[in-house]
Amino acid sequence: MDIRKNIILSVFMLVSAFSYAENKLERLTLQQALQTGLANYETIKSKNYLAESAKENITNSKTALLPDLKFSAQQVYGTANSLIGPQYGFGEGMTSTGMPQESQNRDAAFGALYLLNFNWNIFSFGQISNNINLAKSEYKLRQSELNQEIFNYQIKVAGAYFNLLAVQQVVEVQKKNVERAEILLKTVSALTGSGLKPAVELSMSEAELAKARISLLRAKDKEKELSSNLNVLIGTDNSTFYLDNKFTVEIPDNSQIFENSQDVHPSLLQKQNLIDLSIRKTKVSNTEGLPKVNIIGSLAGRGSGFGYNYMSDNNAISQNYHDGIKISRSNYLVGIGINWNFTSFIRNRSKVASQRSVTKAIEMEKQLLNNELNSLSMYADEKITLTENQHTESLKQLEAAIESYNQYLTMYKSGLADISDVAGAMYALASAESEEKVISINIWQSYLLKIAGNGDVESFLSLINK
Repeated sequence: MDIRKNIILSVFMLVSAFSYAENKLERLTLQQALQTGLANYETIKSKNYLAESAKENITNSKTALLPDLKFSAQQVYGTANSLIGPQYGFGEGMTSTGMPQESQNRDAAFGALYLLNFNWNIFSFGQISNNINLAKSEYKLRQSELNQEIFNYQIKVAGAYFNLLAVQQVVEVQKKNVERAEILLKTVSALTGSGLKPAVELSMSEAELAKARISLLRAKDKEKELSSNLNVLIGTDNSTFYLDNKFTVEIPDNSQIFENSQDVHPSLLQKQNLIDLSIRKTKVSNTEGLPKVNIIGSLAGRGSGFGYNYMSDNNAISQNYHDGIKISRSNYLVGIGINWNFTSFIRNRSKVASQRSVTKAIEMEKQLLNNELNSLSMYADEKITLTENQHTESLKQLEAAIESYNQYLTMYKSGLADISDVAGAMYALASAESEEKVISINIWQSYLLKIAGNGDVESFLSLINK
């Protein structure tokens, strides 16, 4: 007796634990799914970093307006032998200054050279400004690519959310169907036990119960599959979701259909920014063959341990370090210069033509995309009307199926119907319940399709937040 009490108590505690755990799981709303996904989705993070990089490139392009100011200093120790004759340097070797000597000697002293060079491109015929504008266009493109990725992701997550919600509703319907099959089995068992019904009907009712349970298991399997897909999309780890079922009871009306707004569609804006970038590249190529006007300046100071009269007096040398590195002679230079490569016009001609062809190609792609989005938006309008009509009919079907099931069950208990009539009415009711729930969600899916066509995701978000 004590053992039976312990078993019953253990089962009760286990069921209570599962019920408590299920109640502790928070319901995942569509807004929460979108927010979680936007924070975790790696592709969006990548696009955001690319946009930040392009923004920094604007600042880098503006630094071309600043002059070059370079300082160099060297302090060396060596000989000062020189020789009359030609030479050509490739950036290698060393040089010495001074008059040629009759023979080689090994006198060495310290020497130093200090240089301060200034170079300022004061006029570039639009080259610098075009490069800055090119960097700005690239930033706008990267930002639009980020917005496009966010838009596509929101559509994808909302679609996955609605698909999972529809299957969860089917699971609930199948649970009710299993309960009805169990009730039918109990009813048949009682009637066959009293001899009012043949024993074969008990086997038939058991088969119907098994059939209902199989349908439930299949629905749960599909639920696990779609739940896994949503987990991947929003970056969570194998979580079990209990979705917001308000989308099965709250149906938007036709007055809330959004106006076409392709001019702000993220995909079209991305294409337009791509066109703008290509046009900027053409302008940059056009100005690459123009001259550059620079102001230049230089300040130089030299020090040497060799005296000015060393050539006539080889004793005029100091090997003191400080005597060698201090400035004893200095010079300056200022001027203006122009640099123009005439053959750049020839080189850039085909480059400009090529970039213009790229621009035309992108314009054609944008036009094609615009046509596709217009077609999608019009199809979505028709689909919204059709799904709303289907929902009206599904309510009528559900009401008739409920009435039919109740009547057949009552008739069966009275002996006026057989078990096949009840089973048929039971599955007709399950089908009607499933269709009503799924069609309700399909209305929201149709509105989501409309958003995919016109790009007005903010209107959709405000609609689901009501």
